[in-house]
Amino acid sequence: MNVFSKEFGYHKKNKEKGLTLIEVLLSFTIVVIAIFAIINFLLIYSNLNQSIQARIKAYTISNDFLNNLLSRSFNDPVLSPGSKSQVIQNITIIYNITDIRRSNEVILKEIVINTRYNDKGKNISNIRLWVMKYKYENVR
Repeated sequence: MNVFSKEFGYHKKNKEKGLTLIEVLLSFTIVVIAIFAIINFLLIYSNLNQSIQARIKAYTISNDFLNNLLSRSFNDPVLSPGSKSQVIQNITIIYNITDIRRSNEVILKEIVINTRYNDKGKNISNIRLWVMKYKYENVR
């Protein structure tokens, strides 16, 4: 038998059960990293969800505003040519109405809507709606 192994007890098998301090610390570190990864994912998802909700709200208000313009009669003063703006629920709607003529008669109105809304302190202006309103809507 080797004197070296006898002296330091290498010939004995470790019969004690349980975890060493290093194994416990390593396991704890892995769990903490996993928890931080999940929390980070949830924060990113929450911010993305808020941005999408702000965009949907701005688009819905813009679309409702456009439908209101389209429901008016062709000669309504609200549909007079020019650029106008209106603020609805902290959302700025800038709309431009252009008369399109044929033989000195206005036959179409072009309506362009640009919407600005605030998302986390940033002014965003990337919603644009465009439509033509015909004078003779019931003619087929």
